[in-house]
Amino acid sequence: MCQGSLTYLPLFKQSLLIGLCSTIAFATVSIRPISDSMAITIKEFTGSITEKTIKELRELPETPHTVIIDLQDNNGGNLHDAVAFGALFVTQNTLIEFTQDNGEPLLITRPMNHPFLSTKALIILVNETTASAAEATATILKHHPNHLIIGKTTYGKTNISTKNTPTKYTGMNITKIKPDIEFEWPTTDKEAQYLTALALRNASK
Repeated sequence: MCQGSLTYLPLFKQSLLIGLCSTIAFATVSIRPISDSMAITIKEFTGSITEKTIKELRELPETPHTVIIDLQDNNGGNLHDAVAFGALFVTQNTLIEFTQDNGEPLLITRPMNHPFLSTKALIILVNETTASAAEATATILKHHPNHLIIGKTTYGKTNISTKNTPTKYTGMNITKIKPDIEFEWPTTDKEAQYLTALALRNASK
């Protein structure tokens, strides 16, 4: 089996319009405090999610006890960014396996100099439309020793394809992400969802 670091992944060039909301927001990512924790909501991986997350979390006065990563309704996007983002929260060397266009597997490993954001616990929120690159992120985040996945089983899009950028990868050797706690949210209010997720985690201990 051959191996490769994150730097071997294709970097898809996509534009990102930066906007401000009531929370810290950068177009497709928002970061907000929830109790003594932090919630990162990602609508799509655009190529800048990782650096924005590093910048904002490193400026916090203290590390959040729990980080909630919301991948609900995230259809994917920039695969390099998705893998790099997932690698922020884990220390395991092996991250995910891809299939190359020659049919050979490629094991993606974590570079030694990749940034690391320490957190005691991770809560990962997924649903039926969490797909593609977002499923790659969820797969990598499962390497965190204290993770909990809440929601619905993901879409299961394992093929890799881009309309405008050639890539030597054809697929991800992963399965659908099944939640540890299957849950149907009674509300679309994000803050209420995140508070509920924290309560579910505390109840599952």
